[in-house]
Amino acid sequence: MSAPLEVRIGNAPGWSFRLKRPTGALLDHEAGHVWSGTITDWTSMAVCVSHEGQVATWSIEPAKAGNPLEEIAFGGFYVRGAFRKAMLAHGQKRSALAFKAFVPR
Repeated sequence: MSAPLEVRIGNAPGWSFRLKRPTGALLDHEAGHVWSGTITDWTSMAVCVSHEGQVATWSIEPAKAGNPLEEIAFGGFYVRGAFRKAMLAHGQKRSALAFKAFVPR
């Protein structure tokens, strides 16, 4: 069973923070292009961060019991909780392909 994740995703001037999450993992709309909430039932997700042309994509999976909490945070957006980063792609083309191909569970 996965531990809950706190998330705040969206777009702001110069920033894009996207999360590919399982169907049914609904978030609350804060304002504009920003959503936040807690995701409780997940096995793997992808996080894609873009800032001024720099792009990185991570795949995350639940951490084993006893591991410290992790955070991916940029530009006021974040994913926080008991997860481990499983894959990373840098660069616009590689990150876009990795994010598009990723299937969340």
